[in-house]
Amino acid sequence: ALAGACAYSPDGTGLTDTTFGGRVTMGTLPVSQFSNGHTFYAQRLHTAVGLEPYAVHNTFQFGGTPGKRHRAREANAWLGDEEINYFDGDPELPEKGMFMSYTPMIPSAEAVNLTMFAERSWPEAQDDTFPAIETVDEEIVQRNKELVSFQIKQIKTAAAIAQKLGRTLVLPPILCGLDRVWFPHFGRFPGSAFALPFVCPVDHVINMDLADASKFREWTFYSHPEFPAEMRESVATVEVEASDADDALSRPFPDGTEYCVRGPGTGGDSPGGDS
Repeated sequence: ALAGACAYSPDGTGLTDTTFGGRVTMGTLPVSQFSNGHTFYAQRLHTAVGLEPYAVHNTFQFGGTPGKRHRAREANAWLGDEEINYFDGDPELPEKGMFMSYTPMIPSAEAVNLTMFAERSWPEAQDDTFPAIETVDEEIVQRNKELVSFQIKQIKTAAAIAQKLGRTLVLPPILCGLDRVWFPHFGRFPGSAFALPFVCPVDHVINMDLADASKFREWTFYSHPEFPAEMRESVATVEVEASDADDALSRPFPDGTEYCVRGPGTGGDSPGGDS
C-alpha cells in the first residue's frame, strides 16, 4: 500500500503569500488535489492523503485521446457514458448488456520475485538510491516483462472466451513492476511517492491508440457511477478448478495491493470502493 505519500496542510498554511502590496494572495496548489496525470492516475496521491481531488490535467500518459478517456474511466471520473449506450457493451454482439470479468493471476514467486520491484518503492528508495535502468536487457526489465506478459496472455484468453459467450470483456487490473516513463529512470518517475509493484494504468502496457475500445471495458466498470442498478444485481459467478500444474505456475496479487479507486472523481464519499 502507499506509505503515507507527501505531507500536506489542509488549511493551506505555508502555501500562500501576498503580493502587489497585499492586494493579491498567491499560493502553490497542492498536487494531491490539483494533479497531473501521474500524481492522479499512477501515484494516486489524493487517495493516499484521503482528500477529494479538485482537478486533474490528463498528462503523463501513453495513449493519445483514447488513453486519456480510458484513464478517466478507470478512475470513475468520466460521465455521460449512458448517453452513448456504453452499458450495452460491444455493439456487434447480438444481446446487449452482457459482460464477463475474471480474477487475474500473476507468475509464481519462483518465476518473478516481486521484491526486486518493492525495494525501489518510496520512501525506502530515493531518486539516487538506484542508478537509472539503461537497457531493456537488464534483469529487472525482463522480470517486469514476464510479469506483464503473463497477465496479457490471460486477457487474450479471456477475450476469446467472452467473444464465444457473446459477452464484452471487462479488463482486469494489471500489476506492473515498474513505472513507465519516456526517459531512463530507476523504476519510478523521479520525485514520485508510491510503492512498487502497483496497479498501473492500462496504457502502460496496451496501446490504446490502436485498441478498439468498443470490445472491452475498464476494470472499474462495475463501480461506474452510471452503471445500471439492474445489471449490478444480475451476476453469476463461475469457479474453475485449476490443475496442480497451473497452481504451481501462478498466484494471486500480493496481499495489500493498493487499487486506490473510489467512485466518481475518486472521492471518499462516492458509491465506488477499493476493489
